[in-house]
Amino acid sequence: MDIESQNKEKKPRKYCIIARALQAQILDESPNFSQRQLAKKYNIPNTTLQHWMDRKKELKGKIDPNMVDFFESSSGQSWLHSMVVAIFLIFHQNGNSGIPDLHEFFEMTSINMFVGTSISALQKIGKILDKRAPRSVY
Repeated sequence: MDIESQNKEKKPRKYCIIARALQAQILDESPNFSQRQLAKKYNIPNTTLQHWMDRKKELKGKIDPNMVDFFESSSGQSWLHSMVVAIFLIFHQNGNSGIPDLHEFFEMTSINMFVGTSISALQKIGKILDKRAPRSVY
């Protein structure tokens, strides 16, 4: 069997990227529905939903459960994303701090547990903001 026929025989993976805000919204609904109902409603695998729930439980074991409940909610995710963009604009766009400094700040404040703040993720944010927002001068 050649490689081309092997590739054709593979089943396509059911995979799509779901925004963290939508993940949080789905978890907000979890007390009202069974896991199976939620997975069907949002067309996501049961294992994915279970992973999100396990992740939230694991976070509660590491840091204040009240923080986890807020930051893993859709409101908390919205606030965190606004704060990350604001910090990025104030400290990086004005030329005061580099991306490694921002990455370190997010790790020290544990924000990295709730939003993507790796150096590569911050570089992507920087490229997006460079295209959209003019640099302010203070």
